[in-house]
Amino acid sequence: LVTDELISPLLSTKIEKGVASDVIKGAAITGASLSFLAGQGISMTGAAAAGAAYLAVTPGKGGETARSVGDIIWKSANTAADLCRRFEVSRLLSSATQGLFAKAMAIVRTQQGDMGAYEGQNLQEMEKLQTEMYDVL
Repeated sequence: LVTDELISPLLSTKIEKGVASDVIKGAAITGASLSFLAGQGISMTGAAAAGAAYLAVTPGKGGETARSVGDIIWKSANTAADLCRRFEVSRLLSSATQGLFAKAMAIVRTQQGDMGAYEGQNLQEMEKLQTEMYDVL
């Protein structure tokens, strides 16, 4: 039963026709993500992505499962990306980060009078880091 439904389709030359490219991409993302989360290296993560994409175009229960998961993952990722754009998540995170860094710098400046030369050097390094961060954001 397991051999007929799961293993044989993988070794077959048959390909499931009409599988949408987004479904294949979703399956590949799933395979790569699971491999990465399991602590595998880049080569194993790539192999997992390729294997999941291949599984998505094979007939049988394994292929059906890969196609279902790939479809859900692709649609979910696109929905999340649309929501991030709609609610300007990147801008909000950038503003929050800048605000937190400015607060930290204000605290350091208020305590600067108690600092020696070494700490003053650290303050200069933090101000440089703040400037670089603002340039990136």
